[in-house]
Amino acid sequence: MSENSLTRNESTAASDRAPDAACPPLPPPCRVATLGAVVLPFLGLIVSIIFLWGWGLSWVELALLGGMYVLTALGVTVGYHRFFTHRSFETGTVVQSSWPCSARWPSRGRC
Repeated sequence: MSENSLTRNESTAASDRAPDAACPPLPPPCRVATLGAVVLPFLGLIVSIIFLWGWGLSWVELALLGGMYVLTALGVTVGYHRFFTHRSFETGTVVQSSWPCSARWPSRGRC
């Protein structure tokens, strides 16, 4: 199918559509479920830190948690998205091979 043979409906960009047509509002139960899926894991983290503080959790573990979170987030956003998907910058071989390793930490636990 050639690009010229597409109908107006098939080739209309999302920016050409009305906002309501592109994404209708979610019903209230779906909004509550989405809010819970976003907020509850973070609240669980805070509650676990409070309950475990001084017994198996100290500033060292909290700093390791924060550092690994930042490295993993950078691996996913900068490495996978900006570098591998868009090739938006150039870097050396060592950094280039470290992005996928740090992005895989949450899913595999190893490189």
